[in-house]
Amino acid sequence: MTTRILIPVLTAAFAIYGVQQESQEDALEAKVQALETRIQTVETYLQARAASSSSISSAIDRAVAKGYTAGINYEARQILVDAWKADIAAANDKVPGAKASGPTGRVDPRIARRKQAGGR
Repeated sequence: MTTRILIPVLTAAFAIYGVQQESQEDALEAKVQALETRIQTVETYLQARAASSSSISSAIDRAVAKGYTAGINYEARQILVDAWKADIAAANDKVPGAKASGPTGRVDPRIARRKQAGGR
């Protein structure tokens, strides 16, 4: 008689436990999905930031080529150019997600040669 009562009780207990476990698994799965979505959003933002730095780098190179760093207070302008390039390099270093094809933050070699020669 005891087994007749025990079997249904155990069956019910296992059924309830299974429902609770499924509920916990569903909640965990929802959390993981939310985190994956958030990671994708952050990676998309960082990729856009890396891509936009390409236009900044190009503008800096064009400004330097047009004589931005020449003239009065040359050193102060060169400090700004170097800082901007370092910022661009940092923004593009190890960007999460797909590989960035943005600038490296290096000054255009033609500009570097002109600086070495003492020109603009």
